Amino acid sequence: MTTASTNGVPPELLTLLMLAERYKAQGLSPEEMIAKLVTEARCERSEAEAAIAASVAASANYGRWWGASDEAGAGERAHKASEGGSKLLAEEVPIAGLMREGVPEPAFLPSPTLGERLFYEGSLFLFAGHKKAGKSWAMTLEARDCMAAERPVVYVDNENGRELFAERLLLSGATPETVEAHFHYVPFPRGLAKPAELRPEIEAIARKFPGAFIVFDSMRSFMGRFGLDPNKDVDVDQLLGPMMGAVKNAPADGRPTVAVIDHSNRTTRSTDEYAAAGSFAKAAAVDAVYFFEKVEPFSRDVRGLVRIAVKDDRRGLLDFGRHYRVGGQGQGEPLFFEGVDASEVGTTGRIREDVREFLAERDGESFALSALRLAITGPNGDIDAAAKRFAENPRVPVFALYERGPNRAPKYGHDRERFEADGDPGLPI
Repeated sequence: MTTASTNGVPPELLTLLMLAERYKAQGLSPEEMIAKLVTEARCERSEAEAAIAASVAASANYGRWWGASDEAGAGERAHKASEGGSKLLAEEVPIAGLMREGVPEPAFLPSPTLGERLFYEGSLFLFAGHKKAGKSWAMTLEARDCMAAERPVVYVDNENGRELFAERLLLSGATPETVEAHFHYVPFPRGLAKPAELRPEIEAIARKFPGAFIVFDSMRSFMGRFGLDPNKDVDVDQLLGPMMGAVKNAPADGRPTVAVIDHSNRTTRSTDEYAAAGSFAKAAAVDAVYFFEKVEPFSRDVRGLVRIAVKDDRRGLLDFGRHYRVGGQGQGEPLFFEGVDASEVGTTGRIREDVREFLAERDGESFALSALRLAITGPNGDIDAAAKRFAENPRVPVFALYERGPNRAPKYGHDRERFEADGDPGLPI
């Protein structure tokens, strides 16, 4: 079979493409389709592959073409568009078939630590927050959850460095074996010269690791590298536009999810309309924007409180705010990070933490409610409720200990040893 060319498009393209559409309707894979083209069109395999490559040039995206619905004449329209000289029409993608079949419900990344249904799968999102608020920690925990689900993770790091990030992975609870199998760390890359290269780069990652979770840390550092101004809409679009194109045009069953960590202005609060610093175009260029806020300071030895607020959501399906207790795990222990109900934050939440810390610091002792009220600042009702709530929670080593006597008035104590032995939250004495 010869392959003469007309305007750069092989004349046999239409015949081969229509055959391929028939095979696709039969549910054949691309490899099976190539094999049948070789058999039925009596062409060499290399010629069949060349014809398919030509169809890629006509429809602009191989993954979208294979994933498109079976609309009559799709290949012919793409072929005619390429002959007519319209670059835009050459990239036409069938959409009516998807409407007939029904648009699938959005999927979400696995995120048991931060809470499920938080990050859209196959999306581009900004994760903004103040300096040193814990943004990278949150994305490290999300990376760990993705690895636990055997999803590949690519972390492009312009902020931390190999040693610090390895330490964070260990503190997140990730194991060297899991990291070796699913994690790809790229510190301070030098290979990208301009933002337009981000699209083919993300597309290449998606081909190699379908469904990958890709993190860029941070937006400010990449804009500086490319000489872009975060306050200019056009410059923001130059960076985020190629990323969005790569994500949305990838095959649906292997579409990557891209997170871009960004910095907020010093005065930004979760109640503000815009969370990301600089141009308002940031929110318009992505699927969702999250604001990560440090509500109470935290460290290795001090437990604090952080909050994730959803500021922009293209689909409108996300929660507007989630709270987490973080830190205070002690030397050599994995980072403590646990979601809490909104009712446990504010004054009531602070009192609960004060009660827990007071009892934990006096492990093995027990105290009547009157003693707790004297030691802790706050309404007596909140202090009493906190002690009782902990005693009823089998995950917390606080016990209600009852004195012998007519009223069996409870005392509350912290007993780590007994908790670890049997976890019984309330044995009377």
